[in-house]
Amino acid sequence: MSYLQEATSNLDNLTGSEDQLLRIQRALLLLKSHMETFRKKYAYNFRRLALEGKSVPSHADLVSVRHSSPLRIVVQPGGSIGEKVTFDMSSSDLVSELRAEITSWWEEKVGSSLEVGSMLGSLLGGSSVIGGKGKAKLHLRLISQGQELHRDMDERSLSDVGFKDMQLVFANIGSTNRPGLERAELPPFPGRSQIPMLLLLESKHFDQLFSLMSKLSSLTATRKEAGVLDTRAQILSRRVWEIILLLPTNPNIMRGLQEIDPSSGFESLLDPNSAQKLLYSFYIIDWLGRPARLRRFSGLAEASSPHTGQVQSGWIKQFISAGGLKHLFSVFLSGVLGRRGDSCWSEWSLDCLGFLLRLLVQFGVDQVDADTLADQLVESTASTKKRNKWIFSRHTRLIRAKLFPSIFN
Repeated sequence: MSYLQEATSNLDNLTGSEDQLLRIQRALLLLKSHMETFRKKYAYNFRRLALEGKSVPSHADLVSVRHSSPLRIVVQPGGSIGEKVTFDMSSSDLVSELRAEITSWWEEKVGSSLEVGSMLGSLLGGSSVIGGKGKAKLHLRLISQGQELHRDMDERSLSDVGFKDMQLVFANIGSTNRPGLERAELPPFPGRSQIPMLLLLESKHFDQLFSLMSKLSSLTATRKEAGVLDTRAQILSRRVWEIILLLPTNPNIMRGLQEIDPSSGFESLLDPNSAQKLLYSFYIIDWLGRPARLRRFSGLAEASSPHTGQVQSGWIKQFISAGGLKHLFSVFLSGVLGRRGDSCWSEWSLDCLGFLLRLLVQFGVDQVDADTLADQLVESTASTKKRNKWIFSRHTRLIRAKLFPSIFN
């Protein structure tokens, strides 16, 4: 990050150096590659943290909903556990994440260490204890369609391996001393506090990324006519955004929007003068207003809560009563995201304006239609006939009078 800070400080809006842009490009590529590789290599540990209530999700989970198909995996455990169990997974989940889900369930089902050791002894033909010094290292063996899911397959997605809905997986305990089962040794997991994503989420680094993104998006070209944005800098600003999407959602911004009330500072939470931060907050608002079924979920099939729909509906009412919807409409009326005669109108403002219109539609409808509309908003492949049917419904014609009486009356 200090390398990026140095390169950013040398950027000049009038005489921007190609060398500095090249340094920034290389640093961003290295940073993104490191985080993507880290999450993939330690996907098992990330899923175990999530199951313990210490998840480290990415902000990208708020952006895309149906980027993969849901899968139900039926697991038939061996040994003394005879009952089948179904896990809700996603086709983009990795084999290691499925292994973590099954392992966590297995440990909870078996119970104490003594029970584990007793069962392992019956399975392996001798006494064994997990984690004991000097004992054979044990792991969970997964077999599906006659093929064992070895450790060297952990970084492959379930769709790559060929998993189908309701596919049966046999789970049992075995030893990794057998040849071919152990993948290349990884360094020990550094622990949650040393995860790169959480380190970048610290205030100084998080603000630095937004500052860099803002500066790149406003950088003008040097060898073209005045007032034209530098194309390469615009692309690099998108690379910074991709890195921010790999980080967990900022807890301060999320908390501020979740606990929104009439006394909340909308100008700080939804600052129209920073297109990047505004778009970041828009994604959180969109996620908070979605039905629970449109949020990504993995794990035990019976783990979903029956009250999640009530929570989502309650937050929408809270957001509207606090003046959030009125503030969004005032941002739209102000024209701050429009061109306003400025030749350097960036794509960030265009993206913000498009998402703002989407939120106005999403929250500006009768709640009877809100659930149906949510499906259409997240389903980008919805047919034209399906979209037009909703657009010309009687509820949309009442939005203006019902939700903005103080503005239009």
